Amino acid sequence: MRYPTAFRISVYGLVLLGYVALILSDELSAGFLILIPFSLAGAVWAEMRPELRRRLAPLNSYGFYPLALFALADYFYLSRNFAIVFVNFTILLTTVKLITPKSNRDWIQIISLSFLQLLGASILSFDLYFAFVFLAYLVLGTWALTLLHFKSQ
Repeated sequence: MRYPTAFRISVYGLVLLGYVALILSDELSAGFLILIPFSLAGAVWAEMRPELRRRLAPLNSYGFYPLALFALADYFYLSRNFAIVFVNFTILLTTVKLITPKSNRDWIQIISLSFLQLLGASILSFDLYFAFVFLAYLVLGTWALTLLHFKSQ
């Protein structure tokens, strides 16, 4: 397997593990449960279409502001639970980061967002399955960070 492919698979695996931990917590609304597979499919589709990534590049800079406004509205008008708002915000921000063009900084942010999703899932759930997801995240996270270090050298 070539290096760029192994790196992308490991980072997308980390995002998938973060999503799995959130899905298993049973605290996500139906809209976010529907968004998760489209997020990963959109990321793979955007990777195969460079012209689409160029058109979506402004989202990388300006996509944060509408998401922050949505998170505030979610907190004050919809859920009134900070942990759920935090998790929803990380899902939306990860979706934006996955479909836009990526530099090394963006890959670090995607890995950090997947860790924050895992952290949010640990707050929302108290089940034993989280230990298995966490152990898989530790192994894959170490691998992804090692590949990221090699990529930046």
